Amino acid sequence: MRGVRNGPVSGADLAIFSSPMLVYQAIETPWRLYMPAFLTTSVGLSLAATAGLMFWIRLLDTFLEPLLGIASDHLHGPFGRRRPWMAAGVPLLMAGAMQVFFLRPESSFGYILFAAMLLHVGHVMLVTPHGGWSLELAVNASDARGSWAPRCGPLRWVCR
Repeated sequence: MRGVRNGPVSGADLAIFSSPMLVYQAIETPWRLYMPAFLTTSVGLSLAATAGLMFWIRLLDTFLEPLLGIASDHLHGPFGRRRPWMAAGVPLLMAGAMQVFFLRPESSFGYILFAAMLLHVGHVMLVTPHGGWSLELAVNASDARGSWAPRCGPLRWVCR
């Protein structure tokens, strides 16, 4: 049977498997840490509009993640269950990141909302199937924790 392992995942395999999350973390960290200040000071959104944008985008994630999780669990394709979703999410994530991180001061709230939604739809399409895939690699509970840690960021992987 394809995809069945006899032992724990090697460190090299885990590094390769975790590489999409390193790219994602490079986008996620500035979005969470610096984007609110950038939107209020450089783009000119009010603090309330910025908070509302961040809130509604995360609320969108709470609905999309379970739906995509169910879809990636049950829809099988020629490249597996998880990889097509992840591959489809990367261009959306990158397009959204380009739009969000290179906003002009005259950008409208609607444009910013669209760009942030594009970023987060791509985020969900990459991260949710990857999480399911990481748990499928696990042989036991300890292995499941080990396969999950590198997804959460490089520091957790080093400290594992």
